[in-house]
Amino acid sequence: MAKNKPKRNRASNAIRELLDRSAHEEGAITRDEPSARGEVTLAEAVETNKGSSAPVPEQKTNPMSRPQFYTWATAWTLADAAVQKDAEGVLDVISRNFENAGWLSLWLQKIGHGDKVKLGRKKDMYDYFRLVANALYRDLKREIGRPVSRW
Repeated sequence: MAKNKPKRNRASNAIRELLDRSAHEEGAITRDEPSARGEVTLAEAVETNKGSSAPVPEQKTNPMSRPQFYTWATAWTLADAAVQKDAEGVLDVISRNFENAGWLSLWLQKIGHGDKVKLGRKKDMYDYFRLVANALYRDLKREIGRPVSRW
């Protein structure tokens, strides 16, 4: 019984042969000789850059994940609204952070003020923002500084 051998593609065999021939031609440089073409190895680069004052590029990483960022942004917006001195300030915060009524409704549900979503029924966006700002300012003024119930 014959063993199952993988059939090689003729094109890939031809490419392999060309690569092998070009690697063994006269004057070809292999991976073992990086300095033959003037290349520098990693160890040599580290040795030469030890005394230099050139800035080393830092890797940029995201400081938080996407869900963490959304939670932070929600809390930031609520804190910004909570420190406003009047309802006009809360309206300004809401209008800066939300582009339509749907996002505002989602945010209100997320922060626990979902009962204010009903204020937007049969209203245009600007009236909805104004009504929510007034109600949210009134509630935040009443809630801020009071003890929070622990379950």
